[in-house]
Amino acid sequence: MKKTLFLLTVFLSVAMVFNLGHINPANAVSDGSVTVCKIVSDNTVNPGAKFTIGSIIPPVTSIAAPPVGTFGTSVFTMPLIYNTDILSDVPGDDAQCVTYNELALGGYYYSQESIEGPGTWEATKYNDQFTVIISTVADLFLWDGKLYDGDASNDMGRQENADGHFNLSSERPNRTIVAYNKHITTPTPTPSVTPTPTPENNGGGGGGGSLGVFINGPLANQPVGGGDNGGGVGGSNDGNGGIISGAAITKTPTPSPRTTVSESPTPDIEDEMPVLTEEEDNLLANIFGSGFWGDWWCLLLLVILIIVLILWYMSSRNNDKSKNNDK
Repeated sequence: MKKTLFLLTVFLSVAMVFNLGHINPANAVSDGSVTVCKIVSDNTVNPGAKFTIGSIIPPVTSIAAPPVGTFGTSVFTMPLIYNTDILSDVPGDDAQCVTYNELALGGYYYSQESIEGPGTWEATKYNDQFTVIISTVADLFLWDGKLYDGDASNDMGRQENADGHFNLSSERPNRTIVAYNKHITTPTPTPSVTPTPTPENNGGGGGGGSLGVFINGPLANQPVGGGDNGGGVGGSNDGNGGIISGAAITKTPTPSPRTTVSESPTPDIEDEMPVLTEEEDNLLANIFGSGFWGDWWCLLLLVILIIVLILWYMSSRNNDKSKNNDK
């Protein structure tokens, strides 16, 4: 009887040791999972943009143990296909997630996110929810790479929710990693408008004076008379006008005695005045001189001369009559 009890005790002890050996973490089992999720601030922009998060075995770590393996590479392309609700302040699904199952319990590492394609994004924020469970985007953190700088002295001060490392344990065999990207809106450039320079008021040429010529009339050889209606700044006040060229002002030379004014013809005066031929015009000019012939008082002198001739003629006739009467 005693021998039987002894053998039974030995058998139970061996069985217990065998079972405890299988529970030991050193003998890991494939019963964990990792879910990687992507959230963006605006899912309607930058179609084709690609976000990639990989499972890695880092070449250098400080205090964390080597990984037990990798779980795969997650690639998300805009626009995202939402299939999971992560944020409590956003109604409905707000993230695209992919899950990797049947993972051995133990430590794993994930890489910083890489971004390809169109668009500009703020630095990616992460949370593997080691100590902070995600409720809003305020629960995500910038990447902390202190585990990979070879300096063990700063590892304890790292942000453990965004350090690229997590553990699958019997207490927490399922973990979720979330990466968030905020789109940067590029302001539309306002087209510059070059103001049209206001031209300087340099003035035009001087205004013409009183017209001192009748076209094709008896005063045709008189040049255009000078006036006193000057132009603006830079203009000439002598009636001959000015030509502006930069800051220089060039006067139009005085026209020749035979001046034709085409801008303001006077057809009514031209029709009433007798027309002299060019030969008659030149003959009178040679006799009296162009300055003398062109003055108005010359006409008055001619009228007086005609009156004197008429009076002389009438006086001669009266004298002849008187002589005849005397006879």
